[in-house]
Amino acid sequence: MSEIKIGIVGSRRRDTTTDFKAVWNAYDEIVQRSKIDYHTIVSGGAYKGADRFAVDIARDQGGKMITYFPYGHNVEDYYARNTLIAQESDILIACVNRDRRGGTENTVTKFHLYHPDGEVVLV
Repeated sequence: MSEIKIGIVGSRRRDTTTDFKAVWNAYDEIVQRSKIDYHTIVSGGAYKGADRFAVDIARDQGGKMITYFPYGHNVEDYYARNTLIAQESDILIACVNRDRRGGTENTVTKFHLYHPDGEVVLV
């Protein structure tokens, strides 16, 4: 059985129905073209934004999900979580803000570090 791990990350400020549809469409496009038997979603477990979308998509698809919660509540803990997401994902969907700063951008940067030829889908 083949498996692909799709990371879904994004700003908690991007929490609208339109944002959800953009993430869902990106996920669906990856699944449709991948021809892989099994999809695992990797995310950060926040209560809003793309992390919440990831939970909803996994639940709807009956799929497996890996969620990395921060170890504490300081910036270093969140960045450590972002490193785990970047390492674990084969493809990354990033629901970014216009300012392209913060944790989502940190995860995108780390993903490129661990997967120089890896695909990042920006929504």
